[in-house]
Amino acid sequence: MGIAISADPDYDPACGVDYTGTMNGTSGAAPIVSGVVGLMLSVNPNMTPAHVQEILQKTADDLDTAGWDEVTGWGRVNAFAAVTKAKKADLVITGYQLTEDAAGLIPIPANNPDPDQTFYVKIFVKNRGATAAAPFYRSVYFQSRFAPLQVSPPGHESDTPPNDYLEGCLYSVNPWDSPDLGDYYPSSLFGGISPGDSDNGLVKVEVTDGLAAGSYTLWLYADAACNIAEGVEDKDNNDWGPITVNVGGGVQRADGY
Repeated sequence: MGIAISADPDYDPACGVDYTGTMNGTSGAAPIVSGVVGLMLSVNPNMTPAHVQEILQKTADDLDTAGWDEVTGWGRVNAFAAVTKAKKADLVITGYQLTEDAAGLIPIPANNPDPDQTFYVKIFVKNRGATAAAPFYRSVYFQSRFAPLQVSPPGHESDTPPNDYLEGCLYSVNPWDSPDLGDYYPSSLFGGISPGDSDNGLVKVEVTDGLAAGSYTLWLYADAACNIAEGVEDKDNNDWGPITVNVGGGVQRADGY
């Protein structure tokens, strides 16, 4: 919610919009933002400082130049939007491991599988939100496929098909195309996560028949099909990479993978 005090008899236009001669600058902004942060933490005690900052920035009402600017920063704090986002699930990848077996018990040293050897990518995901996360896809991408992907923006869920799509899907051309689930991903949705919990690498992504000898750059992603409405829906929030995988010695491939 915006807080307007321009009707205050002490309002001083020289101090800028919604400021007075005795209540302005960071001295005025800090207590208001601190109160909003308190509301956010009251609905989601799992939040880290970085998570709080990210949501405050993404939910602020932009006032001047699009995005951050020197005069208004990220904009006017929006308490309702920030608390609403803080309540949602929010997935972050916290680590990974390459293993020889589907059970994830035999690690591959130094990310160096043998050529044409089936291996598995164990992806560790945490739900730092306040709502349980339903089952979702864990995906593995080659760099050349992952780099151009975009995240569908909010606000189109109620549009007329085919222009309706969910916020947070990874797509390559149009947001209403089928989401790009990656070069490797499980055949079915699996493994929801409770608020504040980690899945401890429960789901492994199989790289069937392995890769030819060479050096590869991979990226990991959580919930490419936007099965979960998250507090932060952007590419950087849900990815992990780049990961270099050296297969059989690691000579860089000419095809750019």
